Amino acid sequence: MWHSSLSTNMRAARCHSALGQRQHVANMPQTCSLARPVCMKRQRAATVARGVIDNISTEDEDAAATTTTAAPAAKGAATAKGASSATTADSNGKPEASTAAAAAADGTEAPESAQAKSDEYSEIMNKKMGTSLHYRHELGLDYNRIWPDVIVGSCLQTAADVDLLAEREGVTTVFCLQEDTDMAYFSLDINPIIARCRERGDIKHVRFPIHDFDPYDLRRKLPKAVARLAREHDPARGGTLYIHCTAGMGRAP
Repeated sequence: MWHSSLSTNMRAARCHSALGQRQHVANMPQTCSLARPVCMKRQRAATVARGVIDNISTEDEDAAATTTTAAPAAKGAATAKGASSATTADSNGKPEASTAAAAAADGTEAPESAQAKSDEYSEIMNKKMGTSLHYRHELGLDYNRIWPDVIVGSCLQTAADVDLLAEREGVTTVFCLQEDTDMAYFSLDINPIIARCRERGDIKHVRFPIHDFDPYDLRRKLPKAVARLAREHDPARGGTLYIHCTAGMGRAP
């Protein structure tokens, strides 16, 4: 009886153990089958990420190579362009360096050079101002009397222009809106003009620089310019005011 009960208990224990093993073994494939897609997805994501990083690195390297290659090319193009411009300038009749220096010293320029500068200036002016005007610097003073005591015109170029305005037009005040760079562009020397005004004593020269082709600078400085004009020229005292910029077409009017 006891032996039979022991045998029965042992058989039950073995069955329970075997059942537990079967259940554990049965659970293993299920667990692995659930985890496998997750692992595969992570592997694919890592592969994709590596591909993207490699692609970005390759693009960066290509871009760097392009920039490095483009820099010498651009430099070479700029050098070639500068050489071409210099050649064109010479072929258009601009004076050689010694001739240009001599022309600047006596306040004159070769006619071809002056005309080329006028054309260039007019082109820039029309683009900036949206006009179709043309300025001929080489032709000298160009002006109009807009009021009985006010004349608007182009810049004075020589001391002789001071005499012309004072004696022919009765100008007593020259109001200059040019900057130094404006005069340098046309190789003008303002010192003889100012000196001639002082020598005569009946005409004064006033400077109030305003940047050319710059509506903002003009609006900003206009109130002070008008106030300065009122101090320098009194219509009740007689005389004529001559207001000029470079061409007499932008700032002065």
